Amino acid sequence: MEKAKYKKYIVTDLHVSKSTPVLDPNYNDWASRILSVDNEVIQGAIHFGCTWWFNTPANQLGIHSHEFDELLAFIGSNYKDRYDLGGEIEFTIEDEKYTLTRTCVIYIPKGIKHSLTIKRVDRPIMHLGVQR
Repeated sequence: MEKAKYKKYIVTDLHVSKSTPVLDPNYNDWASRILSVDNEVIQGAIHFGCTWWFNTPANQLGIHSHEFDELLAFIGSNYKDRYDLGGEIEFTIEDEKYTLTRTCVIYIPKGIKHSLTIKRVDRPIMHLGVQR
């Protein structure tokens, strides 16, 4: 008999919630959502999103802030060098600009202004986002 008490906590398919923002009407031309979890999918869950970026978008996400803490991870797909991002991301936190070319995770406290510009995608980049 298969155990089912905690099966509801295992997400194996993409669930796009009503609260998931539409960042770019051409999103599917440059990215592919893999998994997403939030309170609408599992009651009480924090927001988590996982996406493959495979191209450079025409539209970029401008400077903004949130009323929640956020973790953003950018992970390269070169299995021979796990820290090679395989592209270039320009990331701004308040008035400081960073050029990202290595796998990384960024913590952004609530209220901090930030933006990202995907400059180049040479190989797919996995993007993970967690919000609480």
